[in-house]
Amino acid sequence: ITRWMERSDPPTAFFVADGNWLAPVKAALDRLGKRVPNDVTLLSYDDVLESQGFEPPVTVIRQPLNTAAHRLYEVMLDYLEDRPSKQLQTRIPPDLVVRESSCPPGHSE
Repeated sequence: ITRWMERSDPPTAFFVADGNWLAPVKAALDRLGKRVPNDVTLLSYDDVLESQGFEPPVTVIRQPLNTAAHRLYEVMLDYLEDRPSKQLQTRIPPDLVVRESSCPPGHSE
């Protein structure tokens, strides 16, 4: 984080692919005096509790786990009732949950 932010063209956003990395990334930005979202946008994959507890709350890409669990239940039930499912793969689009940690570059306070 430090090396990227010290570049002549620092990134305007960080996308954290694992919610467990939110705290270390935010801590590094804080140490560097970078404000979210004023100086840099912070985004994460999965709507873990950590993303909601940050200040500011973190914008996330949320997997609809209830939908995935329901589909898995249907496939398993078909299997147990000896009705093989013809569709073993299902695409379930994620949701973008926009919170206060993101804004377009140059549009902060």
